[in-house]
Amino acid sequence: MKIQDGIWVALLVLIIAAAAVYWVRKQMKLRRARTWPKESGRVDSTSLTMEETGENQHAWFAVVNYSYSIANAPYSGFVRRRFILKKSADKWIAIYPNGASLAIRYDPVNPKDSVIFDDDQTAPKAS
Repeated sequence: MKIQDGIWVALLVLIIAAAAVYWVRKQMKLRRARTWPKESGRVDSTSLTMEETGENQHAWFAVVNYSYSIANAPYSGFVRRRFILKKSADKWIAIYPNGASLAIRYDPVNPKDSVIFDDDQTAPKAS
């Protein structure tokens, strides 16, 4: 094996390891977030776009921007999900209409860190 090939293999292994660490940390955060307190928030906006994800590959990306308040301090967050089918993206984003109230879980140690879970939400009600 040439030295250049070894460098490319090492770089590829490093990239895969970094992606694995990122995924594991994200999963751990989501698991911890299940125990975080809930607060009421509000959907500020939603968007749905088709983006190129590779050569001749596309996916739908749905984004929900939300805001909430902890101890009278304003915070905001967003969630972005990827979908293959537009119908699935439309169905998911319909859970979060603009102006709707929603349940937000926030980190009590760092309130700017928040997540929303679909199963925490009740029927959408625009306010």
